[in-house]
Amino acid sequence: MTPYAIELVHEDVDYQVKASFSQVVHWEDIKYNLPSNFKLSLLVVVPQEGRRGRIILDLSFPSRRLSQGGRKRKMGPVVEELVNDSTETLGPQIAVKLLGTVLPRMFQFMEDFPPQEEIMLLKIDLSDGFWRMIVSDEDRWNFCYMIPDPLGSPLRIVVPSALQMGWCKSPSYFASATETGREIIELLLNAKVDLLPHRAEEYMEPERPAKRQKSDDGEWRSINVYIDDYCLAAVENATGTLLRRISRSALHTIHSIFPPPDVLGQKGGKDSILQKKLERGDARWETEKSFSGFSLTARNARFACPNRRHEQSQRSSPRS
Repeated sequence: MTPYAIELVHEDVDYQVKASFSQVVHWEDIKYNLPSNFKLSLLVVVPQEGRRGRIILDLSFPSRRLSQGGRKRKMGPVVEELVNDSTETLGPQIAVKLLGTVLPRMFQFMEDFPPQEEIMLLKIDLSDGFWRMIVSDEDRWNFCYMIPDPLGSPLRIVVPSALQMGWCKSPSYFASATETGREIIELLLNAKVDLLPHRAEEYMEPERPAKRQKSDDGEWRSINVYIDDYCLAAVENATGTLLRRISRSALHTIHSIFPPPDVLGQKGGKDSILQKKLERGDARWETEKSFSGFSLTARNARFACPNRRHEQSQRSSPRS
């Protein structure tokens, strides 16, 4: 592991402990009384373009004893089955399957809306993603990993209290919560529930007043969620209230599912709605937004993708 990756792991573990997402234990304190679900997995830091690396657990291999008889190439017997293979699918998978429909739904919405109207776009990023999902005291021992400390230091092990990147069911588990949020937003809008103002809604006001709807075709809106991004699109209604109602419904819903630290009494944790992106203006209603690497221009119903993603798409396309 590179010095940069080691520093990043230490920073993230320190934050996780302060925010009550994880606990650090010493190997010497537990080695003679290991929990039945204890598994120690490899930790990797995956580089990301333009962003800090992402910590992911490698849960794709079983733990084995050292081979006997000096045969270096032969693997020893399995001590623990790999975490992903020993996972049973018990919950519904529909939420994670819907992820692949988000962009097509938005493209179809942009294609169908009347040409004289102007679509406004909004994206709300959730902070800490999978870490927002609690793991039971018994199950958390499945996701342990060792902190990369200097050689000779006491072995320290991270025991997460929250969902981890690398588990095969993390996306579906997390998507069930965020998809429920999307359904609640739709319910609030359909019922025209008059919600109280939210402290973050001012960050979402467009820089200039949005053009109001001219047609009598009812409300034009599209409410979607892609993993940890709520992707919203709408045409401001004739009374100039729809965009604010959507913002307010989304914010109250997100904070009801993932409450902020002051509600939880959590010290050192971040708000579930990324504050730095709010302050930077990334969550404003605008006619252009970036969703899942695609740049959408709603005014002309166009979308574009970065050169790298376009090149990858071209390489993966079948030859004619």
